[in-house]
Amino acid sequence: FEESNSSFTVPLSLVLPIRNRNQGPIARAEALRKEAAANFLAVQARALAQSEQALAAYRSALAELDEADRPLQDQRAQVRMFQSAVSAGESNRVQLNSLLLEGAVYARQHLQALALAQAALGTLEDAIQRPLAPNELSPAVLSSTAANAPGSIRP
Repeated sequence: FEESNSSFTVPLSLVLPIRNRNQGPIARAEALRKEAAANFLAVQARALAQSEQALAAYRSALAELDEADRPLQDQRAQVRMFQSAVSAGESNRVQLNSLLLEGAVYARQHLQALALAQAALGTLEDAIQRPLAPNELSPAVLSSTAANAPGSIRP
């Protein structure tokens, strides 16, 4: 109260968003979104690389299995031929036994190639995180998958 006048002041303090316009929180949110997008892309690229690598390993294992199957089938045909020759008296059992031993070696190589193919199939199923049906991985599907879309595995 001064000289019969009442004067008092009201302190007023406001932050007006006219200049600021929430640029700080918006920039932080955009940075977090960009970081999340980069993390997602990294995880996606890693998953695609793993599935491509597993598919390539499975294709290679199937090729090795095919290579191991050919001599085994040829050897089995020879054994059948020698068995008929032995039963006709045209050949001796020593040659037949040596062919049977050779067949055991080819059968072992075939089983090893089959085991590698099964392991590669398991790795492929782990990479795509689901079991695969037998008709999904026929050789025709494997070759068309690579031709259709690199980087994607479609059953």
